Amino acid sequence: TREDSLNYMADLIIDELALELAWEGTRFGDLIRFAERRGEPEFLAKRVASRKGKDHMNDDLFNKLMDKENWYLPIK
Repeated sequence: TREDSLNYMADLIIDELALELAWEGTRFGDLIRFAERRGEPEFLAKRVASRKGKDHMNDDLFNKLMDKENWYLPIK
């Protein structure tokens, strides 16, 4: 479907951004934007929790990042 095609292209773009921006510290904002646009917190959680490779998924971090409240620093 059109939606599937758009999501596939977004996945390719975010993976390319990961390669280009890995050492610049700007990737998290891109992941937030894509996850918010899709309405899928797992889009961000999966990529951050598997930052050491697909075979090294951090399940605790994944579960924590599934809650959008944990994406930002608390306001005091």
